Amino acid sequence: MLCSIVPKCLTLLPLWMIPALVGAHEHHHHGDRRLQQLLAQTPQGCGFHEPAVHEIYQLQAEQEERVARVEEEQFALKQRQYEQQQGGCSISFGGGGGGGGSAWNPGDGDDTGGSDGGGSGGGNDSGGGGGGGNWNSQVSIPTYIHAVSRTNGEGFLSDSTLNQSIQVANSLLSTAGFQINVISINRVQNDDWFQAQSGSAQEQDMQAKLKRGGINTLNIYFKLAVSGSSRFCGYAYLAEDAAAVGNGDGVTIDINCALDRTTVAHEVGHWLNLLHTFSGGCSPGDLVDDTNAQKSYYGRTSGACPNPLPDTCPNQPGPDPLNNIMDYAPLGCDDIFTKGQAQRMQEAWNNIRSR
Repeated sequence: MLCSIVPKCLTLLPLWMIPALVGAHEHHHHGDRRLQQLLAQTPQGCGFHEPAVHEIYQLQAEQEERVARVEEEQFALKQRQYEQQQGGCSISFGGGGGGGGSAWNPGDGDDTGGSDGGGSGGGNDSGGGGGGGNWNSQVSIPTYIHAVSRTNGEGFLSDSTLNQSIQVANSLLSTAGFQINVISINRVQNDDWFQAQSGSAQEQDMQAKLKRGGINTLNIYFKLAVSGSSRFCGYAYLAEDAAAVGNGDGVTIDINCALDRTTVAHEVGHWLNLLHTFSGGCSPGDLVDDTNAQKSYYGRTSGACPNPLPDTCPNQPGPDPLNNIMDYAPLGCDDIFTKGQAQRMQEAWNNIRSR
């Protein structure tokens, strides 16, 4: 008889439902195995998509065009203001606008009020280190934190942990003229979202339901930071890509890296258009003049800083900038933004995110 070969608990079910139930059971166990494999991993590095060399040149061209356009707008505005002050008399300033990205002055932006200050030196073409600028005012970035955990409570981060994570990031971001201003902390329990990998349907669903604000608002998701089958300390998209990625614009931080000294600041650096110091290798580099050229990242993230520092671009001045927040290095090394990086971040804020 048919019911004799069907498990007792299923004898009252229509036959067409049995394959669906078995499939759901297998999918559930596969998801559990995947989650356990992810939880067993130690997150490493950053899941940021490294642009190809031709993409870096395109980023450079886009920045130069953007800066030139903004300078022309500012010139036209100043001319109109002057004409109004002079009773409508037209006057020429003898040419204006123009200029490339490297000539941009962060003090020109309405939101920065920055002075040059800080260290100087070096670069992909000139060697040396350099500290961040001394900014007279700080850009306050409106920020929403989304702390995603499992339905059984695994992955929960306390308010104290989240606040400490932001405080540490702000101590670093302040040297570039920025502060994360937390509007609210949103706590969510969702197993699928907790382990969702970058770009997946589950992550897109999470972002569509949780994201707040526009491209001038930072959304930080604390969960497992998964790309492919690996965990990273975090990932983010560049400001250049904010409009294109839509709800995907934001920063993801792995729960195990929440208290790392540089992880949040590093990912916010990407969000404000910074590349890794080793992006583009020895040439074209990371589009910042005062970070030394670097062909590849240092292979170790624990222990003391190497002494002497490695030099993966020996034909260009200076050793690899392992003391930079946008590099991978032992935590004792990477703790500064350079003045040039601060300027690139300010340009991205003024000309992309706050416009």
